[in-house]
Amino acid sequence: MLAESAVMQPSGAAEPLRAPRAPAAPQPRDLRIDLLRAVCVLTMLFGHLSWHELEVHTRFGYVTIAECFILISGATLGVVAKRRLERRPARLLYRHLLWRGLWLYGANLVAVAGAHLLEGSRSFPGNYFERYWGATPQIERWLSLDQPSVLNVLTRYAVFLLVAPLVIELLRRGRLAWVAAASIGLWGANFLSRGALRLPLLETVRAPYPVASWQLLFFGGIAAGWVLHRGLRSGALAPRRRGLLLVSALGLAAAAVAHHTVASAPGWLAWTTDRALLGPLRLVNVVALAIVAWELASWATPAVVRRFGRWLLPFGQLALPAFLLHIPLVWALLAIPAIDPHPELRKLAALVSIAVIWPLLRVPFVQRWLRP
Repeated sequence: MLAESAVMQPSGAAEPLRAPRAPAAPQPRDLRIDLLRAVCVLTMLFGHLSWHELEVHTRFGYVTIAECFILISGATLGVVAKRRLERRPARLLYRHLLWRGLWLYGANLVAVAGAHLLEGSRSFPGNYFERYWGATPQIERWLSLDQPSVLNVLTRYAVFLLVAPLVIELLRRGRLAWVAAASIGLWGANFLSRGALRLPLLETVRAPYPVASWQLLFFGGIAAGWVLHRGLRSGALAPRRRGLLLVSALGLAAAAVAHHTVASAPGWLAWTTDRALLGPLRLVNVVALAIVAWELASWATPAVVRRFGRWLLPFGQLALPAFLLHIPLVWALLAIPAIDPHPELRKLAALVSIAVIWPLLRVPFVQRWLRP
């Protein structure tokens, strides 16, 4: 109990004084989120490192690991933001997010410069960028979010972080409906206009992850993490949650069967499962996967963390440094003639590369410089 004392007022009445309320103790990390994020990052790294030609990999029905990564990144930020704002002024969080977004975009420019320096090598053959960009003006080539190789993910994340303070402030003020309406409206407008909403200079017609569409995953994830993280308990499922899980699992299975068996998708199916613009059926697939993955994580996390947490959790808690470290390794594997064209050797090299990244994540210097 808080100690109380009395101070005599001029009238002689005693008025109790209460000690200042102690700040709320920080809540422990939700290891389910760290584990899901680690699975996303490791799957993405393995996919990038193990393919001769980068292509879409690791599907869950129509959903790929890219959608999973953006969604879980937003959810992580939503949880972290709500917890930090309980103990610190909002301006400190917003300043940090703006700095991280600008830092990430700067890191992207450094990586693009490195890729240009490698042009003419086996990683980037002669005239690689000329063939990629065509008649695109030079300023757009450098500033664009749509870089080749593995350089088009961090740029989107940087843009989302720059807008995140506005979204979090609206959530802090109880304007969840505003956030939902703006995000869904922007996604819908870009979907119906077939990708006409592009950031000037930053996005081209080749955009694999249009910001106007993919922001729905990131900001939807923030909203979900903000609103639901305290209400999502592990343990026995309530009947309503059990039914939702069953429906989601059946929907996920149906999407997987449809993707693998329908050789020539009818026009409506191709339209509603479009990857770049996130067709509505693809979004339903994302929601179903998120529900199934969360329930699996709630059930399996204690045992998995106990046995493999030392190896898995660093990739979830230090996802950004892990992603940055894997970029030069992708280029290195492309440059080794004995490995590059051979799928099995590339998969082995991918596992070795991930094993090399793991100890680097534990080095304070790496954490300090690659996690602003």
